[in-house]
Amino acid sequence: VFPCLLRIVPGAVFNRRDPIIIGVDVVDGILRVGTPLCVVGPEGEVIKLGRVGTIEKDHKSLDGVRRQDSGGGVAVKIDTPAHLGPRMVGRHFTEKDNIMSHISRTSIDILKETFRDDLKKEDWLLVKKLKTTLNIL
Repeated sequence: VFPCLLRIVPGAVFNRRDPIIIGVDVVDGILRVGTPLCVVGPEGEVIKLGRVGTIEKDHKSLDGVRRQDSGGGVAVKIDTPAHLGPRMVGRHFTEKDNIMSHISRTSIDILKETFRDDLKKEDWLLVKKLKTTLNIL
C-alpha cells in the first residue's frame, strides 16, 4: 500500500454513497488504484472507506497519480466492501476531512523491502506521519 494523503475538492462530491465518487487533490504521496482508504474520525477512531476502484483525470483513466500530476484534481471512485456496510459522505466523513491510505505494519515492511527505491524522501516522511496518525507501532 503506497502512502497518500487526499483532500476533497469543495463541491466535488458526485456520488455520496455506494460507490463514493469524489474529486480530490493529492496533497502528498502516490494515489494508486486498489489503495485502501480511511479517515480519522473526531474521537481519533479510524474509519475504513474502501478501496480505490478507478482514478480519472480529464475523462482518462489512470493507474496512479502523484501530487505534482494532480493539478486541478482527479475523480476517484471508492468501492466499499459489503462486510464494512455502506459508507456515506456527510455521515461517516465530511468534505473537510483528509482521506489517507490505510497502511499497516505489514504494508510498511513490504514498502521497505520491495519499493524502497521507488519512493522519494517526502513519501517516506508521509509514511512516518501516517504511522503516528493511525497509531502503528
